Amino acid sequence: MRRVLIAVVLLVAGCGTAESPAPAPPPVAAADLLAKVGAALADPCAQRASGPDGISDPWTCEDYVGRVSDLVAAMSTVPGDTEYARQAERLRAEVAAYADNRCGDPGTPSVDECGVALANIGESLGFVRDEATARAGTVVEPEPTE
Repeated sequence: MRRVLIAVVLLVAGCGTAESPAPAPPPVAAADLLAKVGAALADPCAQRASGPDGISDPWTCEDYVGRVSDLVAAMSTVPGDTEYARQAERLRAEVAAYADNRCGDPGTPSVDECGVALANIGESLGFVRDEATARAGTVVEPEPTE
């Protein structure tokens, strides 16, 4: 009886030593993610004072690429969400393509060109942000339009 008891104890103890699956990463806090997005979109470049001719100082390519790359990098840190990271990398590639196509030109893109490019990538970032927050259990309501 004693040998049976020892064998059972050893068997049970051995079961506990098997490798268990890694714990799931904690869900991303939607508020933290949105704070990062908001901080990046409240870009100081977009708030530059108007020049003497009344036209806002346009973003340089470096401003544009740097700020959007920062935002994408912040958004690609969602733990354990490979689809989200993949989308963020796709957006990072779009930014790099923009830099290759526009920054090689003489002069910088106009305010309108930067605005359109920013709006396009911003729309993609918004979609990815909404997907990530939905996965985290928080639905982001779209902002009302005027």
